[in-house]
Amino acid sequence: MSTERCLLLTDPLNFPENPTFYGLLHHLLRQIAHGSPQENDFSLAFATPQEAIEQIEDISVILDRTLCYTPQVKALHRKCAERNIPYVNHPTLMALLANKKATHDALSLSGIKQPFTQSIGSKDDLIKFMSRLGISRRFVIKPTWGGMGDWVTFVEMTHGGYIRARWKEDSLKIKEFCGFPSDFCQQVLFIQIGETNGGSRSAEGPVSWIAQEYLDLTGIDGLARDIRVIQQRDRFGVMKTSLIHGRQSDSAALPLTNLSKGGQLCSVEQILDGTGITIDQLLSLCSQVNHVFETATGHNIGEIGHDIAVTRSADKFHLIYLEGNTMPGYVLESWDLLVSADTEAQQPVLTTQDRTLLVRPFEYANRIRKNY
Repeated sequence: MSTERCLLLTDPLNFPENPTFYGLLHHLLRQIAHGSPQENDFSLAFATPQEAIEQIEDISVILDRTLCYTPQVKALHRKCAERNIPYVNHPTLMALLANKKATHDALSLSGIKQPFTQSIGSKDDLIKFMSRLGISRRFVIKPTWGGMGDWVTFVEMTHGGYIRARWKEDSLKIKEFCGFPSDFCQQVLFIQIGETNGGSRSAEGPVSWIAQEYLDLTGIDGLARDIRVIQQRDRFGVMKTSLIHGRQSDSAALPLTNLSKGGQLCSVEQILDGTGITIDQLLSLCSQVNHVFETATGHNIGEIGHDIAVTRSADKFHLIYLEGNTMPGYVLESWDLLVSADTEAQQPVLTTQDRTLLVRPFEYANRIRKNY
């Protein structure tokens, strides 16, 4: 392996249409490395999973933000395991959190409150799930693997055995299906690669799905809201909360809060006000979930995004855990200023929160690289 340590950020996709984000990371990490070379003697390189495999001899540590779990990513995991190369989030941990049904089952064993969830592998599975909903006539279908709100489908049972399903293909366009569940399975759910949208529903083979009970997260304005908590280990290996923000749907037409699908930021206070739930309770739930994931895999979490809902039953409010993400998208306070800055020629103007959010994963990567 090369004597110069190399931190590899694989296939970064958080802001695929704007290279400013990656230029910013380069700039910040050069500042860190040059400021304390005795503590941060690494350089930063960007590469796709395939490029990383080809450069494997020069890699010391990997921070994986591919936002997908493709055969190339799995091959890179195997190569790194053979060479004992550490990850900020170990592949075993990433594999668990990439599978929504597996994470649901792991958390259920520890009594974490979540939406009722069932795997959907056939028309019969869907019919069985619908029969278990009781008086509820709404539910949600999601890919077992996936993120960013892709193919999250809201389904409502209507009269005569019909269902109405709605989802977003992008941040603006809502797609809709109305018909029998069997037709929905045949025409929408269980299709092979290439038969719709260029096969974007699956990395390989037919798609796997889960169905979940619908949680009514709407306020009096009809907008759905939930909470995102991003936690990261710092350069001392201590888990810290780097960001907490609320998310809300862009309209009452579809209760989807993902920012990549048109969702908008809102204050956490707006969601918690009047519920009796505190930030400490929110963070306590995150700690419980972290413990479950780390115990199940035997590896520390380096970075995670927790999605949490607040629901009400009778006169009491509850925190419901929705899902965890090992590659959470970043929301930068100073983004509007950064996109117009020349990161090569001038110091980026960052808030303390932004700098912390961007730098912590790399400082932790340097720590585990040294201690591995």
